[in-house]
Amino acid sequence: MVTPPTAATHGAFRTGGKALPGDARRHNRGLVLGRLLRHGPQSRADLARATRLTAPTISALVADLLDDGLVAERGRRAGGTGKPATLLEVVPDARHVVCLDLSDHGRFVGGVVDLTGRVTERRAVARDGRTGAAAGALVAELTADLLASTDRPVLGVGVGTPGIVYPGGVVQEASNLGWHHAPLGEELATALGGPPVHVVNDANAAVLGELRFGAHPSPNLLLIKVGLG
Repeated sequence: MVTPPTAATHGAFRTGGKALPGDARRHNRGLVLGRLLRHGPQSRADLARATRLTAPTISALVADLLDDGLVAERGRRAGGTGKPATLLEVVPDARHVVCLDLSDHGRFVGGVVDLTGRVTERRAVARDGRTGAAAGALVAELTADLLASTDRPVLGVGVGTPGIVYPGGVVQEASNLGWHHAPLGEELATALGGPPVHVVNDANAAVLGELRFGAHPSPNLLLIKVGLG
């Protein structure tokens, strides 16, 4: 039987111990990118105020993001006094993410999305009753097909699957797919040999997607999902 990971080893995320030098930089990059994604074009001063990071830190982060092609300068802000501020925004197509939804009874569905959540490519394959290892092989085949369909750097692969999913991508129980203690995340990562793979319960993935990209005005959300399994 697979033992659930401890709180300190939740998949690829560190949840305990001292912060490493790269942790703060990754966190701060995430703050800047998150602000630009959620609120649109911002100046360096806007970002410093919103994130409470110092101006030199923001300048260094923005320089890195510009070099990486993740952010671009998009003109200047009109109005006001003094020199107009240069606005920054995320380049939506700079990176892609491959996403799979395994909740449909008759087929597996996948897509390629950009940094704003826009779907740039869709694929689907019939399950034809496959379960167990055969279903896992079909997931790997669909994922490889989606990876081959994009010419952009891929940040990662996200999989929403029915069943009980432990941190680390272990599907503890998905009866309709014949998966029991199945290390889907590890097997997919090994088969693909490329970007990181994150496997979560399909209902959890759906509610997070709706919370991040949905049109509802409130941060409070209830999602009800009905399916087989």
